[in-house]
Amino acid sequence: MSITINKAVYGTPNKGIDVTQICQNIVNSGNDDITANNATFTDPDPGNGKYFAINYTNPAKNNGSPITLGCSENSTLDLVANGQMIMPPPPPAVQSVTIVQALFGSANQGWDVTQTCQWLVSNGATAIQVNIGTFGDPDPGNLKTFSIVYTAVGGGKQYLLACQENTTLNLPTS
Repeated sequence: MSITINKAVYGTPNKGIDVTQICQNIVNSGNDDITANNATFTDPDPGNGKYFAINYTNPAKNNGSPITLGCSENSTLDLVANGQMIMPPPPPAVQSVTIVQALFGSANQGWDVTQTCQWLVSNGATAIQVNIGTFGDPDPGNLKTFSIVYTAVGGGKQYLLACQENTTLNLPTS
């Protein structure tokens, strides 16, 4: 299968894990469906509901451009869906946090919102309002999820968090 997983995160607003390689192994085995649950990924935050977001390319879909999808725990995503990506303006030069990857989408469609999140934190935000007002609506009428991977400027510990839309996600750096 020619799907390439760029980034995948499974977690809560408190704690998450990078599941990129697990997802790549699933598609390499010939499966284009990924079930977001603790059996597939392990449980990064026991007792709390998890969210999953994935960014990938499939040369046969979306003109080969990246596709972003997201869902809640115990849902299955079909990676042959068509998603699309929008690119916000580049962030200003002053940064306190480096956003590695941020994804916002539903089980049907989503987009990469890394530059939007970088712009927000570069302009002083320590929390992100996860909603369609912040990111637009990649799939009207359907629940969206969000995941973010970031570090303090200069590197160090990598933080991976995930949540559903209409949540305020605080960005701890210690």
